[in-house]
Amino acid sequence: MNWSFSTLGCPHRTLQEAFALARRYNLSSLEIRALNGNVNLRDNLIEIFGSPRSACGLAQSLPLPICSLDSSVRVIGPSQEDWTELEALAPWADALNVPSIRVFDGRPRLGDLQETHLQQVRDFFVWWNQKRDDHGWKVDVIVETHDILLTTEAIKRFQSILETPAKILWDTHHTWSKGEEDPQSTWQSIAPWVAHIHVKDRRKGSNPGEPETFALPGEGNFPFATLIPELEAYNFSGPVSLEWEKFWKPELPELSEALEACRRMNWWGSPPNPSAS
Repeated sequence: MNWSFSTLGCPHRTLQEAFALARRYNLSSLEIRALNGNVNLRDNLIEIFGSPRSACGLAQSLPLPICSLDSSVRVIGPSQEDWTELEALAPWADALNVPSIRVFDGRPRLGDLQETHLQQVRDFFVWWNQKRDDHGWKVDVIVETHDILLTTEAIKRFQSILETPAKILWDTHHTWSKGEEDPQSTWQSIAPWVAHIHVKDRRKGSNPGEPETFALPGEGNFPFATLIPELEAYNFSGPVSLEWEKFWKPELPELSEALEACRRMNWWGSPPNPSAS
């Protein structure tokens, strides 16, 4: 499979350091969110490459493909800053041969999917598709199941009002933990729309009311043992990316520990490559 990780898990590394870590574990691609201690993606790209034109000349020499640029844009409940951010990132994605820009489904605390939300979805995709046509951009958005699209029913309603279904970034943890769905069942219902997958683990509290805590992959309660074989049987070719949220939760162990935990589960089946740089 196309294994990857999000740089949210190594937020203080440079881009080259993140590439080196991914190559050390023989991963197939890299998902870009945090770099140099922040999530100001456009500013980081300017600092690294200067301009999209300059980045285009360097794209073929990158150590690994970049599978996604992860924006903070929301489809539901957007602000003008959301649309401005997406317009600013699209030329960078094309220059670096990045197929996807991650956008969130909606802002937190907006509740369940409502008819007013669906109109915002229509408006967003009319605007985005027009911008793509106007500029000739190849990159497309992938919509993450993060705050509103937490159940199969919600995802199907979201897709039903679009002329062309949106590409989905399925956060397997959110539909399992927040949506209380079995990942295998969710996958069987939404698989044709899924272009990218996030995985992470969480340990549920031992007693009622006890909070859940993030856990190293395989050390929590997430049912990887059924999900991973399901993805393999489907021959899923999109990125399956470890989203280790160290940027938001600095108390978490280092990303390298999480990657070691993945290796112990034989996700990529080979030892770290100490010669990678």
